Amino acid sequence: TANLSLSSMTLFRAPPNRARVWNNMTVGGSSSLSRRTVDKLQADTFNASVLDTEVQDASVRTTLSMGNLSLSQSLEMNANTTLGVPEAYLVLGDSAGKNELITGAPARSITDQNLRWSLSLGYMQQLVGSTTLTPSVSLSGNSFQSDTSALASSFVGAPSRVSVGASLKTDLYGFFPGFGSYAAIRHKISPSLSWDWSPEVEPTELQRTVFRSRALQPTNGLSLTFNQTFEAKK
Repeated sequence: TANLSLSSMTLFRAPPNRARVWNNMTVGGSSSLSRRTVDKLQADTFNASVLDTEVQDASVRTTLSMGNLSLSQSLEMNANTTLGVPEAYLVLGDSAGKNELITGAPARSITDQNLRWSLSLGYMQQLVGSTTLTPSVSLSGNSFQSDTSALASSFVGAPSRVSVGASLKTDLYGFFPGFGSYAAIRHKISPSLSWDWSPEVEPTELQRTVFRSRALQPTNGLSLTFNQTFEAKK
C-alpha cells in the first residue's frame, strides 16, 4: 500500500482588506495505491474456491476552497482478478462436470473493473457559534468492465447521477469536576444531520442490463451522527 498526501497550499495570498475572490484560495490533494494477492494451493482436480486472486485499488482526490465555497473531485479504480481459470470452466459455468477439470493450461486470468468519479460543490454558512449549514450539489458516475460479460467486455458507463443535499453540524460542551491529578473534564458532543437526494435516471437498454437497479433507483436519505470527545486538564 502506498499513500501520498499534499499539504494544503494557499494561492494568491493577500491581506483581508485587499483580498479579491481569487485571493487566499487553498488547494490540497491525496492519492493512494494498494495491491493485495492471495496464493492458494490448488490440487490436481480444479476447485474454484481455491483460485489465486489479486485486488488492486487506486484513488486520487483534490480539493479547492475559496472562502466558504469548496470544490472537491475524486477518481477511484478497483480491479478484482482471478488467476489461472481453465478455459473449459468458463465455457461450462455451473454445469455438471466442471469439478472434473484438470488444473493447468489452457488457463487465463479474468478481471472485473469498476471506475468511479465524482465532482462536488458545497458552501458552508456559519450560523451561531460553531453551528454550520452546508448545502451541496454533486455529479457522479460509474463505469464497469468484466472479462466474463459479453455486454461489458469493454467499459460501459452507468447514467451520471446528480445529487443535492445539506449538512447541519454543531458542537455542544459540558464541563465536569476533575478527579485524581486532573483539575477538570471537558466533554464535547458534535451532532451532524445530513440529507441527500438523487432523482431517478433514464438508462439505455444496455445500461439497464449491465447495472440493473443500481442505475435506476432514486435515493432520498437522512442520517444523524454523533461524535464525542473527552478532554482532561491537569
